[in-house]
Amino acid sequence: MRSGPGARPLPPPHPHQKGHPCSPRPTSTPEAPPRAPPPRPTPSSSSVELRRGLTVTPTPAGGASITWTARRLTSGGGVTEEPRSITLTPHTPIPPLTDQTRADLTAIDQAGAAFVVVQGGRTVIQTGLQRIGSAATSRLYGHRLVLEERGRVRLTLVAYLALLADRNASPEAVAAVLRPEFTSASA
Repeated sequence: MRSGPGARPLPPPHPHQKGHPCSPRPTSTPEAPPRAPPPRPTPSSSSVELRRGLTVTPTPAGGASITWTARRLTSGGGVTEEPRSITLTPHTPIPPLTDQTRADLTAIDQAGAAFVVVQGGRTVIQTGLQRIGSAATSRLYGHRLVLEERGRVRLTLVAYLALLADRNASPEAVAAVLRPEFTSASA
């Protein structure tokens, strides 16, 4: 503690410093040899097992609801199962998809490559032989349904989830969008 007028006490020690109640104390018994870390699961075997029981349900606003069952060991050696869920909501939820927006998003998704083109001083999206008009292009960018990456236009995750919810997609279709490496390996 400092002395003198207006002296403030010293702050308590940091948890990793000597004198803190949680700092390690010397013991008289020798330390046990360190254990080897458990083996890491290989992607081909255990990682698929860890994802079993996980359900992802897309929402029309471009979000998703993820549900699973948590298994916990009890003190008696048994296992209890507890349902768990989390809902992801985009920062900018999208309005309900119109027929035209749905068609534009599908055209961008199915095109091998979609590009931004300036036509008559206005920005449009070129998808193969089809062009998406400037007003629709502005709407797609404004609702954050598309973005440019390396000169190409692609759908955002929010747009994919909204399209999947609109189509009442199967769990396999949702998995194909979210984790394409699992569907290509199983096909």
